[in-house]
Amino acid sequence: MDLTWKQQLLKFDLEGTVLFLPAIICLLLALQWGGSKYEWKSGRIIALFVIFGLLIIGFIVIQWWKQENATVPPRVFLNRNVWGSAWFGAMLGAGFFVMVYYLRKFSLTDTTRTLLTYISNLVPSH
Repeated sequence: MDLTWKQQLLKFDLEGTVLFLPAIICLLLALQWGGSKYEWKSGRIIALFVIFGLLIIGFIVIQWWKQENATVPPRVFLNRNVWGSAWFGAMLGAGFFVMVYYLRKFSLTDTTRTLLTYISNLVPSH
């Protein structure tokens, strides 16, 4: 299948990339700044979430329009094996981060701690 350089360039889905990258940046900025640098109800945070939503909607529309030449073809969006795998990966990651949080909180970093002290740290205090 010999394509000209122009046909190959059109297969890159530049439109989708131009919408997807700033959308993810807006989402990450909103999640990073919300509650720490700015209040959640701040106009900046709300604007970042709104821009994220609009850009993702535009990305999905372009993916549907470009069909097989899209970054993520619609047949992938509609495949339940893909959705199931994504859900499994998300839940596995969530469980992992819960373990990392509590393991770091209650880790035995000091070698002088006894097992009894460690167990007493696991019991919630009032």
